[in-house]
Amino acid sequence: MGAHHELFTQANKPQNILACIEKGDKFLNTHIFKKKMDVLTDCYTWLSEFAHPNYCSNKTAFHLNKEKKAMVFRHDGDLQESDFQLVGYLELSAKTFPKLFDHFGSETEKLLAE
Repeated sequence: MGAHHELFTQANKPQNILACIEKGDKFLNTHIFKKKMDVLTDCYTWLSEFAHPNYCSNKTAFHLNKEKKAMVFRHDGDLQESDFQLVGYLELSAKTFPKLFDHFGSETEKLLAE
């Protein structure tokens, strides 16, 4: 845990989130998936595109009508195939959580037993 603001002078400097994600992927690849999957990097990249004012979040909110040179908001529009990608990432998180929970639980028990 870390902070930049002067109010939190007792805190360490925060780590770069991409460095943390890279370390997390190394752990998951080695201990959970047993192969290189880089799930955290993939999820972070996709969710970042969705959450920030980039292509993915804009595509969900409106589509571009080039002929009329207009943005048409999709508040009454049908679901698109790409709208379901978010659910896929939520499913991936839901499947990974129990594995991590069990792994960290067993590792904690080993450390506390020492």
